[in-house]
Amino acid sequence: MLKFKFIPVLLIIAFSAAVCCPWATLADDSLLDQAEALRNADPSQAKRILESIDIASLNSAQANRYEYLDIYLMAFSGDFKTMLKRYQALVPGIESDILRFKVYSGMMLSYQAASNWVDGLSLASIIIEEFERSDSKATLAPYLFALAGFYAAVDEHQLSNDYLDLALQYPQTDGFKCSASLQKAHNQLKTVAIEQLSKNDFERVIELCKSSKTALYVTLAEMTYAKYLLAISETNLALQILNENEAELMNTGYIQGKLSFLQIKGDIYETVGELSSLQKIVERILTFEGREQYRTALESAYRWQSQLAAERGDFQLAYEAFLNYEELRQEQLDTAVLKQKAVQQSRFESMEKQARIELLDKENQLLKTEAELSAERIENSILAFVLLSGLFTGLMIWSYRSRRLRKRFERLANIDGLTQIYNRTAFIERAQHLLEKSHKRFIPVVLIFFDLDKFKHINDSFGHQAGDWALKKAVNTVQTVLDDNVLFARMGGEEFALLKVGLTQQEGAMFAEKMRAALENLNTLESGHSFSLTASFGVSDTTLAGYKLDTLIASADLALYQAKKRGRNQVFQYNKGALN
Repeated sequence: MLKFKFIPVLLIIAFSAAVCCPWATLADDSLLDQAEALRNADPSQAKRILESIDIASLNSAQANRYEYLDIYLMAFSGDFKTMLKRYQALVPGIESDILRFKVYSGMMLSYQAASNWVDGLSLASIIIEEFERSDSKATLAPYLFALAGFYAAVDEHQLSNDYLDLALQYPQTDGFKCSASLQKAHNQLKTVAIEQLSKNDFERVIELCKSSKTALYVTLAEMTYAKYLLAISETNLALQILNENEAELMNTGYIQGKLSFLQIKGDIYETVGELSSLQKIVERILTFEGREQYRTALESAYRWQSQLAAERGDFQLAYEAFLNYEELRQEQLDTAVLKQKAVQQSRFESMEKQARIELLDKENQLLKTEAELSAERIENSILAFVLLSGLFTGLMIWSYRSRRLRKRFERLANIDGLTQIYNRTAFIERAQHLLEKSHKRFIPVVLIFFDLDKFKHINDSFGHQAGDWALKKAVNTVQTVLDDNVLFARMGGEEFALLKVGLTQQEGAMFAEKMRAALENLNTLESGHSFSLTASFGVSDTTLAGYKLDTLIASADLALYQAKKRGRNQVFQYNKGALN
């Protein structure tokens, strides 16, 4: 699956160069203005300008601005942890609303880069509250862009669009309009069925970015367009666009952008079957200085390396690359779960805060009423008793609702929202427990991986609604074959896993064959389209792979790979000899 997560981070870094605010006209202010204007287009020159400034000569406001710019330029080296510490130390001494919002933008970027979703969402709440209270909304509106980028990163794309629309209600520069349109295009690729988009949507963004006269914006817009072209199978044009922009991008300091660019080219080469070109992409990514900054590209590179090595018959390298890929994929899936939990926690805290405010209002009203009734006689005490009973009842109801909400969020954190079965994180936790328990008693455990065949074709040809239908229908069909003692989970995308205690690999293969046949006989017309829905199965057990979950997963996944390689729609059992 093509991934393109770097755009929100790069846009948060990039767009600010187009947003400049008036400062004092002293010599030091002039140098700070120059550094700020160049911080994105030429960060090295911006750094030299800062170094030429005598820090001792700066007043408090200038010193804060200098510190902000010095921290900002650290983004190009990827040291977001240090950036965040310095930003947090800077905030208390800032008096200017504009500079504080700039620092907030930098902090949002740092939280995003560090995958610190909980603190990022807490800061988002602060930004929203301060913006709503401000009398200078038009001046602060551009800095909502960082908020929009962060919400896109946690897959809250509608919220991202809402804050972009809010910012665009105020006059903005061409650079901001370009950045906002590009972020919206990125959100569309994540949420809108590909057939509802058109080339014109992306060509308009490119033209808008050209008017901003910032080369980086244009390059990011072209890369987004190439991603769209790949999704609609226009690979030649996508590759042409990438080749035209490669030199421009590779001359920048954006490591994530360069790696993502290589990843998109790799996706194209994989799609068209240019294995020699794909091998070169793998080598470039795995030797790229700073590659750890963009682990999504590393994940793709190891997956390609595993497949290419298997094609050459180098099964040892294929296995090692697969383990690296599996580790990174697990990391990405864990991150997705953490995002979901952070969003749910943020929503719960917001609801809890609102409930507390409502209860305080009722409490204050009660106290006011008690004061007014203090001079009344005993008959009015009955009214006070009723009000106190009502407050107590309200507290009980709120407590009950809070407990229900917590249970609901705990369920959401463990259950896949689309298919209503366990997600990967819940599967890993429960599978490890079952394996440990079975190991003590030497009971065999079988693991079955299955993957819907040519699922991307279903999505691209019939839309995401048909794809969602296929996933849910596949799960429902498989469940008719299962008993109550099977651990069943969606591992990500169109890949699923089943773990069963007490079965051998041979018995598991017979079990998998029943599921395969049930899927093959499905009638897909109720989806509104006619297409073939089949699956490939890989089966392994603890007799061959042992009771370590990582090894068991790797062996089942290799068996699944062999099933797909041999023509799909079949069951393949893991065999250690395949690695020799």
